[in-house]
Amino acid sequence: MRESAQHQMIIRCHSRIHVTLLDTLGASLYIPGGIGFSLSEPSTEIEFSGEGSKHDFGSLDSRAVRDVRQLLSRLEAISISRPYRVICRKLPPANRGFGSKTALLSAIAFGYRAFHHLEFDDDQTQLLTGRGGTSGIGFHSFRHGGLIWDGGRPNDGNPIKPSSTTYPTRPPLLLSRWDAPDYGVLLVMPRVQHLTHDEEIAFIAKNRSIEPHELGQLNSYVFGGFVPAFLTRDIERLRDSLAGINRTAFKRREVGIYGEVVSTIMAEIDRLFGMPCGMSSLGPLLFCLYQPSEIDIETTLHKIRQIDGVGHVSVSYISNRGYSIEALDEPV
Repeated sequence: MRESAQHQMIIRCHSRIHVTLLDTLGASLYIPGGIGFSLSEPSTEIEFSGEGSKHDFGSLDSRAVRDVRQLLSRLEAISISRPYRVICRKLPPANRGFGSKTALLSAIAFGYRAFHHLEFDDDQTQLLTGRGGTSGIGFHSFRHGGLIWDGGRPNDGNPIKPSSTTYPTRPPLLLSRWDAPDYGVLLVMPRVQHLTHDEEIAFIAKNRSIEPHELGQLNSYVFGGFVPAFLTRDIERLRDSLAGINRTAFKRREVGIYGEVVSTIMAEIDRLFGMPCGMSSLGPLLFCLYQPSEIDIETTLHKIRQIDGVGHVSVSYISNRGYSIEALDEPV
């Protein structure tokens, strides 16, 4: 894809839900693999402008600012840069399960490419972000949207680590991408403390070695349940398959990070509404899928907000589109 160089432009991309990793044990020839889908909101918006000299990183924390500056340095080192300014106009909450870091760095890399009229292909551009070394869900949903089956990477004997600590040498394998039905997605944020970067590293190191029999159970829930039920709008089987994912393999351990709080909230949502419910990545973000024509959304939101331990609740939808670029003026 080749974009025209712009004097001022905005690149937008969506958040993602990471339903589950697959083989964290390392028993397969490709690891870890995973399944997930894109959301319409919350979104990331990054502006590139030829005016001004100081970047505006908004609410980014110091680690994210460091990662952005390192990415910009890599991009500048392999291109002829003209004066530009990066402005972070809209950012999802970080470290909550939205995939915000992958979205941020991918938007900046692709925005830089468009702004400077560079000839890098999509894989080259996205590999420069350093993301996608463990999970390819955010990597692929940024470009494609929809429901993503990430095939992982060849198993070289090294155990999995967070994407933030694993620099990819090749793109994660996209095994399949499907257009998703027009589900509504309730985003439920429990009132719990999310893991820090160092806590994430320690958690994965301690919990990646799941029991071998759990791999078979998980694959049955994902490919014999979640995927076909998701694509055919089979809410009952979608509910059952997500419940199975939540109580097995690595996802069971992820849900357990937050004690009884997350599992109790999901159980209460199931009791009240029978909604398919899961937790995105390491959480604590919960997602609940529903058919928009079949519920009273205001009543549902009110009841969910009354559940003990629930903080913020919002409404989103599935997105079947990848990133977009809007020119704010004429090309130069």
